[in-house]
Amino acid sequence: MTYDLFFVGTPPNVRVKNSITWIILILFVIQIAGLVTTIFVFTKAKPQLPSAAATTSCCPTGWHMYQGNCYHVLETQEGWNASQNRCLSLGATLAVFGDLEKLIGAMNVREPFNHWIGLHRSSEDRWKWPDGTPFKNNFEVEGDGGCAYLKNRAVSSADCAVWKKGLCSLKGLMNHKLCRAT
Repeated sequence: MTYDLFFVGTPPNVRVKNSITWIILILFVIQIAGLVTTIFVFTKAKPQLPSAAATTSCCPTGWHMYQGNCYHVLETQEGWNASQNRCLSLGATLAVFGDLEKLIGAMNVREPFNHWIGLHRSSEDRWKWPDGTPFKNNFEVEGDGGCAYLKNRAVSSADCAVWKKGLCSLKGLMNHKLCRAT
């Protein structure tokens, strides 16, 4: 009887249409709320580290761990200085390493590989790393250029303005709070 009082004077076919309209409206609102919730959950800012693949090494996604350092190949070809600046923008430098053979194995280097590394000649014509540390001649650097690059399975040198992709390195983040086991 209460239901009939609510629709007093309303023909039965209009009551059915009104009920269906309200049901559709309520379902639509529920779907919109679900969509908004889904969008919020999937777009919520997530920390860069660690990804599922990088949890054990704690390198950023797309980087490779080798002896406590993370390595990343730049996609853009440019001169040595521009490559170094691009690595710096990622919080890294052009690659620094001590053992060439192990690095080649860890990076799974396949020919052709032609990427700038961090070695460059100082004004005294001595090789040094980006932080100024002198090169210890752990491996041979071929050529007379001012900047070094990893050429297939060796290190060579070229004019620093030649365009090549860069190989960046940064210290592994094992002590970073996101990398510690919880």
